[in-house]
Amino acid sequence: MKKSLFERGKVLAKYMAVSFFFTAMLILLFSISAEDKSVYLTNLVNSVASGTPEENTNEISMENKLLSDYPEYGTKYAKIIIEEIDMKLPVYYGDDADLLHKGVGMFAGSYFPGEGGTTIIAGHNNKGIFYRLPELKTGSIITIDTIYGTFKYSVREQKVVNETDEKEFEIKEDQEELILYTCYPIGRSVVGRKTQRYMIKADRVME
Repeated sequence: MKKSLFERGKVLAKYMAVSFFFTAMLILLFSISAEDKSVYLTNLVNSVASGTPEENTNEISMENKLLSDYPEYGTKYAKIIIEEIDMKLPVYYGDDADLLHKGVGMFAGSYFPGEGGTTIIAGHNNKGIFYRLPELKTGSIITIDTIYGTFKYSVREQKVVNETDEKEFEIKEDQEELILYTCYPIGRSVVGRKTQRYMIKADRVME
């Protein structure tokens, strides 16, 4: 079906706006020093990819604790921040192999932060991802900064579990908690597939 003139006009306006934005950014880049360009470009790409709370109309319903609009699978919708171990990573909706190469991924069958249930996030145990998780302790603060709000969690326990232990990965609908996990052992070369997981469980801190 052919698009109406109005629809085509909207598409054209969208492309013109995007073109104008990146042209302006290129002009600005020429005006800053070479040593700052790499950092500036990285921040710019992350900002465009994730959006900001001001630009996003998504929100949590106070009545039923459900998002008004869910992100598409594979999209970056949050950042996980743990200042104690200098960690800041993108969070993607989904935890397949491709997404875990980009950052950390939220299990699609779990709840989004703020929905009142269990949020499960996985990440590789290599340096720069979840390598330093064992340094956390009871009471350590984990922040999930989403496109619809910021949520803080306090660590209540750390443990090593078997990957087949379903009880440890239970998704609760009436307890707002965060589970982070990665392959174990961490920082050691192990022949074959790792069957154990290092797990952090944290409770939502209400502010």
